[in-house]
Amino acid sequence: GSPRFGVRWHDTALFCEAKCARSMLKNITDDFKFNGQFSPLLKTLTTKLLVLTNFLVMFVGMNGLRELTKAEEQVMQVLWQLKKANVHSIIEQLPEPRPAYNTVSTIVRILEQKGFVGHESVGRAHFYFPCVEKDKYRTFAMSNLMDGYFQGSLSKMVSFFVEKENLDLKEVDEIKRIIDEHKNK
Repeated sequence: GSPRFGVRWHDTALFCEAKCARSMLKNITDDFKFNGQFSPLLKTLTTKLLVLTNFLVMFVGMNGLRELTKAEEQVMQVLWQLKKANVHSIIEQLPEPRPAYNTVSTIVRILEQKGFVGHESVGRAHFYFPCVEKDKYRTFAMSNLMDGYFQGSLSKMVSFFVEKENLDLKEVDEIKRIIDEHKNK
């Protein structure tokens, strides 16, 4: 089979949202087109893969997420904000000094391989969109931070921030209020 089919499907589709999976399935099927057409058998296979992907997305959840580099996270922040963008639009939103077009294009393709981003082709242009919700990644990243630096203890993490960040009484009261609010639910 095609390397794209074997690698991309296995590495990324399990952890994409359904519309991202559709984008990847389109890429897969494009590899098998002959004279711009593909067989009814391939259409059936594509449909079954999409159904399977939707099922796996629901049950696998964020277990397939990987940690992002700082540059990848910066691009994702822009995509989460814009919802859909081409590389030029992403670059416009990045802080100075802005990276080169090829750099951002490479980062977006890596994010697509990791399953964080999908794309739609419009003519020769590619518009990228997030496949992982910001809240889902935030939960993953905070869990990793807590496990890696605070032995999974929320109280150790809060204690660290209280000591190191010199929180004022107003912020401490706000934290207490939030905790009390969640206790009463």
